[in-house]
Amino acid sequence: MTDRRAQAMQEWARARGLEFTPAGLLPPILEPLRAGLGVGAHRAPLERRSGAHGVVRDDTRRREERTTHHLCEGVLPGGATGALGHHVSLRRTEGGDGSRWVAGVRTIVLVPTGTGSRAVAFAEAGADPGASRAALTIDRRGPEADPVADPAGSIVARPSATVVRDGIRWRLDPPEDEPAVERLLAEDVRSAWAAAPDGTRLVVELGALGVWVPGRLVTDAGELDALCRLASAVTGALAAIASSRPVLRADGWLGERPDDLRRRWVDAGVALRHWPTPPADVAEAQAGYAPIVRAGSRRAARTVRRWALGALLVLTLVPGLGGLAWSWWDDEPLGMAAGVAWLLVGLVAAVRAARATGREHLDDRTRTASVAWGLEAFGREHARTRALRPEDPEALRRVLDAPVPGRLLQAWQGDLAGGAPGHLGLWIDGSVHPAPPRHWLVAVVAGPPRSGAAPRGCDLVHPAGPGLIGLWRPVDAAGRSSAALDALAADAAGLAG
Repeated sequence: MTDRRAQAMQEWARARGLEFTPAGLLPPILEPLRAGLGVGAHRAPLERRSGAHGVVRDDTRRREERTTHHLCEGVLPGGATGALGHHVSLRRTEGGDGSRWVAGVRTIVLVPTGTGSRAVAFAEAGADPGASRAALTIDRRGPEADPVADPAGSIVARPSATVVRDGIRWRLDPPEDEPAVERLLAEDVRSAWAAAPDGTRLVVELGALGVWVPGRLVTDAGELDALCRLASAVTGALAAIASSRPVLRADGWLGERPDDLRRRWVDAGVALRHWPTPPADVAEAQAGYAPIVRAGSRRAARTVRRWALGALLVLTLVPGLGGLAWSWWDDEPLGMAAGVAWLLVGLVAAVRAARATGREHLDDRTRTASVAWGLEAFGREHARTRALRPEDPEALRRVLDAPVPGRLLQAWQGDLAGGAPGHLGLWIDGSVHPAPPRHWLVAVVAGPPRSGAAPRGCDLVHPAGPGLIGLWRPVDAAGRSSAALDALAADAAGLAG
């Protein structure tokens, strides 16, 4: 980074009362900040966009996998508290001289929203020049086959919503209600988008907001202000959405999951196995569906294998037969022998690669379906044996004050222990990627806590809403069991006054 950029950023920070740090590192809590994580240090040029010269690569030297330069922290223009910096991350690229490393750059604003996942769990937005009119699309992509008649032969993704307004395309996962969407598209946010630099992108993920310009090291004061004002406007919109959510009640059931294609596919998959004895934990339930999914997905895996083999054979046969024909025409025995060898080696490699592609596809389908079906089967059996009611985890996520980032996978409501009504849930925090996600068991009951001490040293006691206690217990993936949920429910009931 040049002294000229550092001086411009330092002056901008000083004029706005921000703390300036020449070099630092923003945490990898958003996708644009996770790029390069784990690749190690390499010699690489800096790759950036220049209006006059297109993509420029210069300043080649050894670099760390992730660095943040010219970090400016404090209350940003527009009112949000966060940080702005020039973030650099390494990636491998294929060039004419083979594989090499380059250092991609982005100017990014990072803001903790303060609303957790209550407003939205995940959203991303950016300019879509081809979409000038307003539109709303619910994406329910999925099956190659009928998901109800043949659930093992289908994969139905979670639904997401795409909203286009004033040339900006938003994607929300999962879809949110209309008032929340309209607040994200309000005039203050749209005006901030209009003033932002070309190419600006935005992501909201588990309570963190990022606004960035890829490929540019922005130093212009007006553009830096515009990025911060966009981040502030969206942060304000998220706060307004979260504050408009209904108040959570311990004795209030939040309803079932929406009746969509994903739910019908999961219902059909769960029904493929009968549980005479309820699964003790989530892992047991998911393992119980793996062989069922694997057997039902073989047809799709064979189709993928055939298509892969066909494509690889074309890539092998065309140059091989072409070279063989040319050698025969020129009467070159060595060339003909080389052509035959090419064909033989290529055919063997194509068959092996096609088989590997089919196995990977089968493994992916097995993992995707068995995880979803096993989680739902565990949830239903736990509810049935404890006289609880399964409820929509997204509905609980929207009204629950959480002390950790993440979202709910399963939720129940009813009498937890000793007649105390409340909610139970399985919470997952994927913000630590690429490390395995963190898991929490959560219980919500009414009343003030009797003491500030948690039942266990690793527990978190956190207000879950007005007059509510949330007890959060960290577990590993194998610890998501009915016995652990029972213990948590009893401890939570004991905390209530």
